[in-house]
Amino acid sequence: MRRAGAAVAAVLVVALGVRAVTASGAVRDRVRRRLWEELTARFPDATVGDRLEIGWLGEVTFGPVDVPGRLSADEVRVRPRYRALLAGRAEPEAVSVHEAHLFLDALQQRPKAAAPAQGTPRATSVTVEVERLFVYRQGQLLLAPVAARVTLRRDATGMVAGSAWATFADGGTARAWLEYEKGRRGWLSLELRRVGTGAVAQEQLARVPVGTLRGGLSLDAKVASEDGFSTVTAEWALRAEDAVLAGQKLAVRPVGPVNAGFQGKARLDLREKRLEVGPSGFWLGNGGLVHASLTADLRQGDAPSKVELRAGQVSYRDLVQALPDELRPADDAPQCGGPLSGFVAVQGPLARPAEWEVTGKLDVSQVRLAYQAPRPYLLDGFEYKTADRTNWIGPESPTYVPIRELPAYVPRAITISEDASFFAHRGFDLDEIRNSIMRSLRTGTRLRGASTITQQLTKNLFLSRERTYARKIREALITVALEATVPKERLLEVYLNLIEWGPDVYGIGEAAQHYFGVDARQLTPKQAAFLGTIIPNPVKYHFLFAQGALTPVWERHVADVLGAMRENEYLDDAAYEAAMAEPIAFRREEAASGDGAR
Repeated sequence: MRRAGAAVAAVLVVALGVRAVTASGAVRDRVRRRLWEELTARFPDATVGDRLEIGWLGEVTFGPVDVPGRLSADEVRVRPRYRALLAGRAEPEAVSVHEAHLFLDALQQRPKAAAPAQGTPRATSVTVEVERLFVYRQGQLLLAPVAARVTLRRDATGMVAGSAWATFADGGTARAWLEYEKGRRGWLSLELRRVGTGAVAQEQLARVPVGTLRGGLSLDAKVASEDGFSTVTAEWALRAEDAVLAGQKLAVRPVGPVNAGFQGKARLDLREKRLEVGPSGFWLGNGGLVHASLTADLRQGDAPSKVELRAGQVSYRDLVQALPDELRPADDAPQCGGPLSGFVAVQGPLARPAEWEVTGKLDVSQVRLAYQAPRPYLLDGFEYKTADRTNWIGPESPTYVPIRELPAYVPRAITISEDASFFAHRGFDLDEIRNSIMRSLRTGTRLRGASTITQQLTKNLFLSRERTYARKIREALITVALEATVPKERLLEVYLNLIEWGPDVYGIGEAAQHYFGVDARQLTPKQAAFLGTIIPNPVKYHFLFAQGALTPVWERHVADVLGAMRENEYLDDAAYEAAMAEPIAFRREEAASGDGAR
């Protein structure tokens, strides 16, 4: 008690003494000079404003502080460590800031190092608290405002430990714990709770493809190294619980509630320059109805790397049930059940993406066997509405042509042009997806050109023209259901009789009459090849019909299709030579009247 009383008395004496000389200009000048020396030791271009106040217990309030391009603060309050003050040393115990602005770009630049302390380091700690912290990146506001508190402690051996917490503008919170021993070991533990895009400044929201209207992400993660930082291990569990998401790229309407998670482990070996991920798993839906696993072995340079995503025995109905309504197929889409499974693997050297090998498999055979839903209407005649008219897809229509009544080379010309692996894949052509990714990487353009006939049929029958992630998810689910419930030949038959072939021209029957004035059953191989080449954009390519002849470039496109037909033995040599020699003669009656000229 005597020691405690003496310490309190000493602090009061020091405080009264400090207060007594506060008005002294010499003392204020010395304090201001000391502050300036401490700042410029690390930041030579730092400036400190004229405000300076010294409180009864030695608290120093000063400001504003500006470190150009790095940090600015309107008011800084420093509480000294009283034990150190009694020993004649000025050491901060706590620093509080009302409003601060932090520029992340400057963190990549190391500040000037302060001169190392001489002798044995002393144990010390400091707490920094910011009431309103604004964070910037590339000159634009990133987070605003954040309330934060950081405490760092160092013991006499040099071990550093710390903790931090932050509260974001959307109510989400973050906590972190750190322990670090230079050159030997360290660990960081991070906890996020319901942090969403409401924490992001308005200036940045346009760059966020998916944001949260309610709820957010929660994360528990730990990163550690025990062997001189040559290897680093990480564990994490990321969760979205009852989150409602929104974004122009996600969907037209808000999506939710979403329940999903991703948890796993990773190990980084800095000596071998190798990152191993796994076992890691995804789950989706309340109770984790759907599961998938991710493994990866990534090596720098020319060494082989591999990433594999695998889903085994996932119930199709559970998969649909795990999704919010905005991501589920429409009610008129095919329904199916039973388990499906699959995997996608990418392997090759990271340094040479053009050599990556993409393999995969989607097994819907059990979905097909387990199918118990009502008969899909696609197996019979049905109405198909376009923006301009309603078409009947079935024998009742005079322009409808059953696929078995077409010459065999007609549907083959279409599949070669649009989906060469149509009869081999289960709705998705992984080789074409890989080629599309490679083209995108080489040219810097968006992914395109990997859509299969089944996917195109899905878009025409069941989806709007919106370009969103939600539509892509629905497209994938409906494509699986179509492949599981409708025979390939019927899918192709519906496709040929449904798609657009020109301005107000729908179906192979109308296309044959419009372009060549013949019944589709009488199309020649070259005519069929031409029709295959215009499918990607038949309205745009209608100028060929309007001008009455093919351009040299289009002649080569048609020749490429004919060559592939011969190579795949859909045409024998005699038929191929005859087709190559045949001129394309369009139906001139309609062309002369300017029909559909573009």
